[in-house]
Amino acid sequence: MTHFETFSDVILFTRGTKGDLYPFLSLGRELQEKGCKVTLLSNFCYENYARQEGFDFVALDDEELFKTLNNIPEFHSSLSSKLELYRNHIIPNLEKELKIIESKVIASNTIIVAHSNDYLSPLLAMEKFNVPLYLCMLAPSYVHGFTLFEAILKNLSIEANEIRVRIGLEPIVDWKKWLSSFKRCFAFWPDWFSDDAKKNVSNLECIGFLSIDTLEEKLLQKEIRAFIGENTKNILITHGTSRPLSDHYFKLGIEVCQKLDCRVIISTPFRELLPEVLPENIIWVDFCPFHELLPLVDLIIHHGGIGTVRESIVHAIPQLIIGQGFDRQHNARVIKKLGLGDWIAPKMLSKNILHEKINILLSDLQIKSKCDKYKLFLCNQDALNVFYESIISQKIGCAQDEMIQAKAAKEIKKIANDESPLDNKPIVDNANISPKRINEIIRDVSNKNNQSLNKQELLFKMLKNKANDVKAQ
Repeated sequence: MTHFETFSDVILFTRGTKGDLYPFLSLGRELQEKGCKVTLLSNFCYENYARQEGFDFVALDDEELFKTLNNIPEFHSSLSSKLELYRNHIIPNLEKELKIIESKVIASNTIIVAHSNDYLSPLLAMEKFNVPLYLCMLAPSYVHGFTLFEAILKNLSIEANEIRVRIGLEPIVDWKKWLSSFKRCFAFWPDWFSDDAKKNVSNLECIGFLSIDTLEEKLLQKEIRAFIGENTKNILITHGTSRPLSDHYFKLGIEVCQKLDCRVIISTPFRELLPEVLPENIIWVDFCPFHELLPLVDLIIHHGGIGTVRESIVHAIPQLIIGQGFDRQHNARVIKKLGLGDWIAPKMLSKNILHEKINILLSDLQIKSKCDKYKLFLCNQDALNVFYESIISQKIGCAQDEMIQAKAAKEIKKIANDESPLDNKPIVDNANISPKRINEIIRDVSNKNNQSLNKQELLFKMLKNKANDVKAQ
């Protein structure tokens, strides 16, 4: 068995905004380059993104369900509203999603990689079809999703267990244990950003921020480049690809910034949230490529999404976060703690506070120095490769364990002179020898196997280094 024989088919499972999509596109691209066949299961509106990458694609919803799950803020405001969402929309669709996953499972060569905020049907598939499930946690606050899932399933245990029985699985009593039965959870941020999740999630590995290519083919517009002032401060105001919960988000920013000696770029696909006529020092764009625009600005005001947080750190830009819901306020508190910016709770937002925060962040040299420092921490980061190698390591470990058990069973059978078949029977039941002797045999087989594995590892590293040398030339 080689490293590249451990899995060849990958099912990516994610739903939500483009902030939830882009990391999985990056993961899929990396895995595809390694020779894997990639299938994306996501919202219907992301099919073109998958096809553009050469992925297979199956929609998990339609336009009506997408709008219900993503564009109704009240569904995400409390536990009672979440219960309504899951009772009426999520739980009833689990069987449909399971059939979709089943249609893409290719024997033992398949793995599932799912968003940690949306993995109920992938977890059912792991149990039903014996397919390894790996979770991707995109932001530290998502650790609370496990507790939320447990609370929801406890309240909806009758409905959830009825589905389990229908698909041939035993009812669940301990939902917390079931929700933690995935193979590994990958945290897509570095340890220095936050290590709280490790205290609450077993088998979690922080692998660093993802370098995300948004795949949007737009370049920074010429009029935006011409608009940006060389001798003035430049501010970017954005809410990512999502719609603010309050219409005041952009309007208040415009009212404050029009009185400042600066240029302001507002990036949002929701033009209707802005006044028809903008002040002379403010310009609107429906989308902006961060890698081109951020090096030209002095401050970014945003919603606190982890992708925007990461891009701001990469470009050493001070951040002012006005976030509500999901991971945003948690990210905002982390940014303030690290000295990379500040934040305002939406309920505290006012013209005076916003004006004061902007002036401080535009002039504070200590914050700018911290931004430059943390930018350097990201220079040599390779989260995608760590992700891939970690899965490979786990798959090889599982395969090696199975191999050791099989070899040990054969040896025990030989020693015990027992010709009865071993299929589906524990080793101990098939040999009239002591458990102590069985453990000795297993250790002996394991040691021999590890020696062979070490040779394979050394050979693999030599071949990998040689390939890199050729590529460099």
